[in-house]
Amino acid sequence: MLSVITSALPTVDRELAFTFSIVSLSSGEASPEAVRKWQIDVKKLALKAFRDIGIETKDVTEEDIKKACSVVLDDAKKTIPRGMSSFNFKADYVSPEYVQELIELDKTFLEQF
Repeated sequence: MLSVITSALPTVDRELAFTFSIVSLSSGEASPEAVRKWQIDVKKLALKAFRDIGIETKDVTEEDIKKACSVVLDDAKKTIPRGMSSFNFKADYVSPEYVQELIELDKTFLEQF
């Protein structure tokens, strides 16, 4: 089963948005509920990590982003559900018009947690 969760945050200059995706591949042995919970937990941690470095409020360096990605990846590796074959975590900047709806959805997501 292939499963993808994508998220986006506005940046301080609003000329770009910061987005990340968690792509997981699991065998038939992995519980779909466990994979979904894991992805949501990784998404929450990633949103927190990127907000903690100030992605929305200040100019951040590539080094800041790499450190935040390392935190997310380390936790994801430690908590990966049994039976999940692999996962990929990608983060990058994109034009905000491509992800505006996603930015709005993530505001709602953040309010819930």
